[in-house]
Amino acid sequence: MRLQHPFQNQNDSEIAPARPAHLRQANARGLLRLLKEHNPCSKADLVRLSGLSAPTVSSAVAHLESLDLVENLGDGESSGGRPPEMLRFNAAHGYVAGVDIGGTRLRMVLADLNGRIVAQWATQFTEKQRTPRAVCVQIHEGLKIMCHEAQTSLSKVLHLTAGAPGITNANTGVVLSAPNLNDWNNVPLRSMLERELGLPAMVENDTNLAAVGEHWRGSATGIQDFVFIALGTGVGAGIYINGRLHHGANWSAGEIGYASVRGLSRQVLEVKAAGQLEQATGGLGIEAEWKRLLHRERRSNVADLEALRATEIFDLAVDGDRLAF
Repeated sequence: MRLQHPFQNQNDSEIAPARPAHLRQANARGLLRLLKEHNPCSKADLVRLSGLSAPTVSSAVAHLESLDLVENLGDGESSGGRPPEMLRFNAAHGYVAGVDIGGTRLRMVLADLNGRIVAQWATQFTEKQRTPRAVCVQIHEGLKIMCHEAQTSLSKVLHLTAGAPGITNANTGVVLSAPNLNDWNNVPLRSMLERELGLPAMVENDTNLAAVGEHWRGSATGIQDFVFIALGTGVGAGIYINGRLHHGANWSAGEIGYASVRGLSRQVLEVKAAGQLEQATGGLGIEAEWKRLLHRERRSNVADLEALRATEIFDLAVDGDRLAF
């Protein structure tokens, strides 16, 4: 892996001199990535892996040590000459948080900078807790609980990424439409979270983030073109084309919940409402159909069975329940 050439810009389309400060930053970031991949290793290893000069590597490592991103482990084993000075990426320098905003519940994780999960938290939504403001407050509360569990402070959380259950402009962090929540149209969620939490945030469609995870560490690792389909309270898809997440012209690529269903009358497309496929196969649709069938069958324990969630209905189907199947 060779790091950025001093006359190569980010687009690789023009030859232009890079500013020294930018070049130093690029080299430091590249060396940090190498250190994470080959953790621990020596400065000599970084010189060999990066193709940079020894003075350049030493300067960048000193900068990273000053930021508390690199730890000096002391001398390593000698192969005959002077023992190498071993370095390790400091994954405990800070933490990152992930949030899954579902149609019925909120789930959160806190991880160190190696991606190791150190705490988790979840809660069910009540009807009043499904508004944008209420969700931001709950995220703040969940983050404080996780920091306490991990024995760290909120100030050490460097970034939060939130997955929203609807059409989301990932550039602006605005949720354009999330029909399964209350008053979620054109919600500036990223700016709301940053004000509430006091830290940088990113907002993306939840299924798109799931597709990113599958491409990074899951069943789609190394696959350049695939579609990830999620079935939950709603229905959606994350699309990868040529190794990149595809959003579409209006951030609605993958919104398959709006597809029509054979056998049902065609309905007018309304972006701010649940689509026909989602109404039929999403969790809320399954639960509504279950209740309808229960009343038609007049089962004796209707009150108990009506409270079942979609996943529990699936369990009944697996166990052979005729109505659930």
